[in-house]
Amino acid sequence: PQRTLRPTRIKPPPLGGNGCRGKNHERLQSEGFHVIYTDGSAEILPSVGGIAGYGVYSECGLSISALLPTDQRQTINTAELFATIRALGSTESTKIAVSTDSSYVYGGASGSARRWKIRGWKNSQGVVVYV
Repeated sequence: PQRTLRPTRIKPPPLGGNGCRGKNHERLQSEGFHVIYTDGSAEILPSVGGIAGYGVYSECGLSISALLPTDQRQTINTAELFATIRALGSTESTKIAVSTDSSYVYGGASGSARRWKIRGWKNSQGVVVYV
């Protein structure tokens, strides 16, 4: 079956809490979506050997945190993408709602990626998009 991905901007659950019970979260769950929260972080000035990591959480017991390899230049966008990729790979659900605070991930999932693919993975200026 084809997977349905819905990028969302719903507030993540509070630390130590029993999960988020907001209206958007409940609506998505009632529609059969597995709601997963993601976040990535990196040093402000990215460099090779810099520190970056990510976290993934869902109420279904999923809790992942990891550091990214330090032999490559890591950015906040890289960490956010790693979190999202890890979230998508962590479930076999066909309906997934990924909650992110990343404009880069949200924009890519909700439109930019489709346009980049049509343009041969180039932006509107014709420059190759590295994702």
